[in-house]
Amino acid sequence: MDFAAILDGEQTEKKRGKVAKVPAPATQSFNIETVKKHFLVYSSEIEKMVAKAEGHEVKDQPSLEEAVAMGTAAKQLFKKIDGQRKATVDDPSQFVRTVNNFAKTFTDRLKKIEDSLKKKISDHNYRVELERREQERKAREAAEKLQAQLDEEAKEKQVEPVKIPVPVVPEPEHVTRTETGASHQRMKWMFEVEDENKIPREYLQVNEAKIRQAIAMGRHEIPGLRIYEKAVTVFRT
Repeated sequence: MDFAAILDGEQTEKKRGKVAKVPAPATQSFNIETVKKHFLVYSSEIEKMVAKAEGHEVKDQPSLEEAVAMGTAAKQLFKKIDGQRKATVDDPSQFVRTVNNFAKTFTDRLKKIEDSLKKKISDHNYRVELERREQERKAREAAEKLQAQLDEEAKEKQVEPVKIPVPVVPEPEHVTRTETGASHQRMKWMFEVEDENKIPREYLQVNEAKIRQAIAMGRHEIPGLRIYEKAVTVFRT
């Protein structure tokens, strides 16, 4: 069976107004096996098209025309299958979007509550951590001062000095538990850009969209880039 001929026949029937739309599979039960049957009919023909395309060599005008015919036939079948796919998932997708949008009217408000309370808890815990670090700093300075004094005394007496352990203020419990759940606190380093011109090159990313726009506007020389031209084939059906 020549699939290009089938497509030609469909195009002719379309012109006559006699081609009915391919009915979308019934997906209310979301039965994937039923859906598969509507697409598997194309499998053997696609395999033939793949084999033919892989073995085809473009070397002259006739072989070029044949390649274009095969490419456009594949594109037509692609559009047909994709259209059937969209028709198949349209109703379930619309249902999902409707349910999601309705549920979002509730979850958005709950998320706002969650975010607000998270910030308050985080701010409180950060203040507690800063106070702990300050206590630890003061204890460390006091220990260093005492150690220096003991070292001096030991030197005068020509004895081995006593080593004072480095003071550590215990960290508070990181988990707060209640009957309805728990929260876990951890410190995390964040960042925000203050001056992007001072950011080291290793942390920057190439803006491909901006480059393509510049090339489209006629700029063909950009330091650090090789801008070149190549042939691009587009099939129209």
